[in-house]
Amino acid sequence: MVILNEGCSHSAKSLTDEERRFHGSRTSYCDFLPGQVYNIAKPGTGIGANRIQKFVKMAQLGGLSKELTYLIFQVPSPSRQTLYLNLTDEQFFEAPINYWTSKAARYLRGLMKESRSQEQDLLTPLMFDQGGGRNTHTYFDSNRRDLHFVDVGEIKPEEYNKLLESNEFFQDCLSTGTSKFTYDSFSWTHIKNNLRIPATLWSTLRAHSATTINSLIMNIFESQDKYFKKAINELDTAVCSVKEQWPNIKIIFLRYEESGMPLIYEFCKPFYKKDLSDYCNKNDITYINEKNFNTEWFRSNNLTNDARHPNDEGAKLIAEKIKQFL
Repeated sequence: MVILNEGCSHSAKSLTDEERRFHGSRTSYCDFLPGQVYNIAKPGTGIGANRIQKFVKMAQLGGLSKELTYLIFQVPSPSRQTLYLNLTDEQFFEAPINYWTSKAARYLRGLMKESRSQEQDLLTPLMFDQGGGRNTHTYFDSNRRDLHFVDVGEIKPEEYNKLLESNEFFQDCLSTGTSKFTYDSFSWTHIKNNLRIPATLWSTLRAHSATTINSLIMNIFESQDKYFKKAINELDTAVCSVKEQWPNIKIIFLRYEESGMPLIYEFCKPFYKKDLSDYCNKNDITYINEKNFNTEWFRSNNLTNDARHPNDEGAKLIAEKIKQFL
């Protein structure tokens, strides 16, 4: 039995005792599954096909000695995708689900770096990985320093747009189906060191409460179907790449939902209940949609140490349910 697991921090590898001193407690249910498990889940990431596609390519190059028999996809929150503004439907569905980690955006960061004076010291230690996860510079090895961001808060909108319009790389992106976006195509969010990046649905919804709902939040909820469709398209890309390589593989989707943040929970609830369920029914995918598999129930039953991520007992509970379908 050879299992590939994909997901976010709710299924990512368990933290060591040393890591728990700095990052809290987290245990992966993968530790309690039988057979050989490849766990490519990453903390802080949303729904994406890129890591699965890279795994498939690795297998094609001979990096996998045995046939993959199961894919377990702990489906992350559909709110962890870029919040796009002022786009046509065609542009929206062409856009990367996480723009700021796309090839075009990574290249743009390089252009920004070159365009800034070395004396201004605009580099920040905050970095992102290819899946969109973020942390301070201590999170990465030294060979990942190419992922430094430039503080685009220091770059005027007209200069940002000029970089896009004047560079041949972005003209090539247009011909390959990757839309280019101007400064006004995004809602911007600030993180550490005043770093400004395109906001996600997650960051926007988390920053508001039921008493601070504004027109942007209303627009997000009115656009649910569009964002859900984009998430399903991304899942389908991942599923198709796996099935093409291993036609007999069994695929299991798992819902472990963030229920402690009201607006995020309300936004995502229909996705897990209907959109994801419908997709699984149409594509012969096992869907583990246990009522109690959410952060609030696990927290109230002492199955987490940080109110969100499964502890040892919580991970064992999830693993026992998965085993019923292996």
